Amino acid sequence: MANLRRSTSDERNKLYAEFLRVVTDKQPMYFLAENVRGLLSLGRGKVIAKIIRDFERAGYHVTYQLFNMADYGVPQTRRRVIIAGTRKDLQGSCDFVFPSPTHSRDADPSGTRAKHGLLPWVTISQGLAGIPEPGQGSDLPNHICSQYKVTNRNFTGHRRTDPDKPSPTILARGNGKGGVCAIQHPRNHRRLSIRESAIVQTFPLQFEFVGAMNSCYRQVGNAVPVLFSKRLGEQLKHCEARLKRCE
Repeated sequence: MANLRRSTSDERNKLYAEFLRVVTDKQPMYFLAENVRGLLSLGRGKVIAKIIRDFERAGYHVTYQLFNMADYGVPQTRRRVIIAGTRKDLQGSCDFVFPSPTHSRDADPSGTRAKHGLLPWVTISQGLAGIPEPGQGSDLPNHICSQYKVTNRNFTGHRRTDPDKPSPTILARGNGKGGVCAIQHPRNHRRLSIRESAIVQTFPLQFEFVGAMNSCYRQVGNAVPVLFSKRLGEQLKHCEARLKRCE
């Protein structure tokens, strides 16, 4: 899906039509799409309504939900919209169902399961525990960091990082000077390395990104957190199991 901007006239807003074209042509049993939460308010709700209508006309029952990745064990308060489609001939007992949260901001901070069986949010410090400073003999791939100056002001990418909370959203957008504005390390002495950003996005430690430093930062920032993607995939497996029982 396109990274929709506030203006409804932005040409990139039409990129979803390519995704629609593929779904319409291939008619998969299910489809999933991800976008920023601003999609819900774009055009005062008219854009999301049009997207839903288009996929319904293509033969799908469509639902969507705003998620906070921190509610699924990702050490990051990343809010994203997931749009799910179930082909109408499967609608009923085989509908795609969104995963339930596993973690909560209100859970017991001692680390034990609290009310409703939810775990506490994972903090950025917990996520990055044991990761050495770049250049200290580590063999971790992509463990290099931007030298873009650390500043503390109330602006995205320049706020102090609270070590006792999940990370702010890992960014893919630039700093206005051709580089990516990586968020600050929980010690607030430098920017996160590519590897640390990838850890916050729950990529495996040895997953390697290829390209220039800015490109690698963008690859990480544009990704759906791996742990949350796994949860969505597990839900699709449940759908498959239900389909087999119905045969």
